[in-house]
Amino acid sequence: MLSRLWLVLSLLISTGVCAATLDIVVEDPNEYAQSCGLSKGGLTSRGHLALRAGGVQTSTSEVGHLYISVAAASQAGGCMAAVLVAIRQPATLIKGAQFKAINGDALVFADVCTDGGVIVGPRNGFSKQVEDAVEAYATNCLGELEYK
Repeated sequence: MLSRLWLVLSLLISTGVCAATLDIVVEDPNEYAQSCGLSKGGLTSRGHLALRAGGVQTSTSEVGHLYISVAAASQAGGCMAAVLVAIRQPATLIKGAQFKAINGDALVFADVCTDGGVIVGPRNGFSKQVEDAVEAYATNCLGELEYK
């Protein structure tokens, strides 16, 4: 049994078959986002769904990440949220770059895809509306990229 598993694993490695992986980074929702029913867990879950549907595994890695940020405002009548979704990968700055990190690091994260928008609606069902948008934005980004 172990020899068969080793054979399958060796074949997969030799043919270069490996799934793309991304981590998921979600900014903590501000107090207004929370009052509109948004949660970090709900946003993270929708990111996982989009990645899984796109054939991308989620794992803690330094290869890149799906970045999700939601800034919201609320009034008595409803809520508004600015949503940003990006796929970020590590990049190395060229020697002599005019702009670089203060600490001198040449390794930075670059957005290879961004999508987002402004969502407005009543408090009732607002979190689902934003979570649907996060999933759609992540799916759109994956659709613009080539990956293994």
